[in-house]
Amino acid sequence: MTKPDDVHEVFTRYQHYHPQAVLGAKRRTLIKRRLDDGYTVEQLHAAIDGCHRSEFHSGDNPRGKKYQSLELILRDEDHVEQFIDESKPIIEAPTNLAAHRKRRRTYGI
Repeated sequence: MTKPDDVHEVFTRYQHYHPQAVLGAKRRTLIKRRLDDGYTVEQLHAAIDGCHRSEFHSGDNPRGKKYQSLELILRDEDHVEQFIDESKPIIEAPTNLAAHRKRRRTYGI
C-alpha cells in the first residue's frame, strides 16, 4: 500500500527542478500508480533525475523544446525505466590498452 508521504516525497524531487509545480489530483494519482506498480521512491527519484539529465529532454533536440513533465516521466513502465537508465553514470571506455588492463585487474572485469 502506498503511503501519502511517499507520494509527497516523489513530488518534492520533481519540485526541485520545477519549483512552481503544484501537486494536484492528476499528479498524485500518477505517482500513486507507479508506486503501486512496485517502483520504489528511490527509483522514481532516479527517473525524474534521469529525464532532467537527458540532453534531448532538456531541450537539445530539433525543436529546442524541453520534455520534462511529470506526466511524461511517469507515463508508463517503459518511460520510467528509460529515465532510470538515463540517471546511471556513463562509464567511458579506456583510451589505451594499459588503462584497460589496469581496470580489469582492479575491478575484476
